[in-house]
Amino acid sequence: MVVILLRTELSARERYFRYYPDGLPVAADLWVYTQAEWDQLAADSPQLASRLRTELLDLA
Repeated sequence: MVVILLRTELSARERYFRYYPDGLPVAADLWVYTQAEWDQLAADSPQLASRLRTELLDLA
């Protein structure tokens, strides 16, 4: 799961614990980015950014 926030003062670790959904029937990976971090991801990690964008299902 990928959660994109407009902005936050929370650290990456704090974001993970705040937004990880309770009660999932299976384990799930969670990445919580700010919009600026998400935009920068393509430059910092092109392969990861490409994979996430290819597999992304927008629920908003």
